[in-house]
Amino acid sequence: MSATGNRFEYIEISRGIAALLVVCFHATGISGLTKYFGMAPLGGLFSFGYAGVDFFFVLSGFIIFYSTATNHANSSEIFSYIKHRLIRIYPIYWVVGFILLPLTYLMGHRVGVVNAVMDFLLVPREGYPFVPVAWTLRHEMLFYVSFMLFFLNVTLAWVYFLLWGVAIVLCGLFSLDFASPFASLYFNDHNLEFLLGIGIAQYAKSNQVLLIKPSFLFLGGAAIFIASGLNESLIHVGNYPEHGHYHLLYGVGAVLMIGGLIRLEADLKNYWVGMGTFLGRASYSIYLIHFAVLSAVVKLLVPLHFPLWLDLVLLVLSSVVIGSLLYQYVEVPLLAMIRSRGALASNVPARV
Repeated sequence: MSATGNRFEYIEISRGIAALLVVCFHATGISGLTKYFGMAPLGGLFSFGYAGVDFFFVLSGFIIFYSTATNHANSSEIFSYIKHRLIRIYPIYWVVGFILLPLTYLMGHRVGVVNAVMDFLLVPREGYPFVPVAWTLRHEMLFYVSFMLFFLNVTLAWVYFLLWGVAIVLCGLFSLDFASPFASLYFNDHNLEFLLGIGIAQYAKSNQVLLIKPSFLFLGGAAIFIASGLNESLIHVGNYPEHGHYHLLYGVGAVLMIGGLIRLEADLKNYWVGMGTFLGRASYSIYLIHFAVLSAVVKLLVPLHFPLWLDLVLLVLSSVVIGSLLYQYVEVPLLAMIRSRGALASNVPARV
């Protein structure tokens, strides 16, 4: 990830860890199905792993604002911004989608042509897309479209995002339910996390001196994030729908962690830092493909009767390996080919 010429290596590593959390969450859920192991590994410890998505959303808000700040109020940059966002999201997503769509039919899940097209374009509709994790990409695209206001009028953009946040909070307080898929998407509380990310990016750009040491800020955020996760996984087991406030706790934890990480410098010569940054760069490919990998590998593990903890390790490891290979041998060459054809301007960050 690059942002206006600065490298945030710890941010990149955190992106990879967030992806791992999501993989662990889905591995835990699949393992608990009666047709497989019928029991969640490690007592369901990673049942809160979906919180990796909350971290992603905060991080996305931070990165987009921070990396484009010098171009705000410059309408001539809108086309470059849109082009880069579309290229960042769609090419590897379409590759994964074209792989999974026929497999979806073979498994007996019929996806209509209209629904398939809507899913490929990330247009909101009833139900989950046939690439299950792509529901988060619908939120990303909504945020990217909304963010274009910063290239037109910064004041108008701040007012819009403030009103959007207030509307989301009010809808949550009054438990409003929307029949329209777009309205449900627009007023979903996940979108507040993009706003939190914008807020921490604005603070970072101001170069104000932190009143708390960056390491303490990160540790405080991590404590909130992990404590909330353990509380949800080990105490409020299975009650996720009744505990929507966890989104806010994970979001606040993510804000504090990111606020600390952006002021820390990583030793790039360190082997583990190098591994972590690679995992961060590969996180999108891992995220897109991991659910399909888990679904396939779990079927191979059931007849082997390994200890449940080992099943979890093998499920997660296989997802990371396959996702990393997809990144290294498909996503990287694909984006390189697109850039070589002039699809990306040379001054646009390669990873955002």
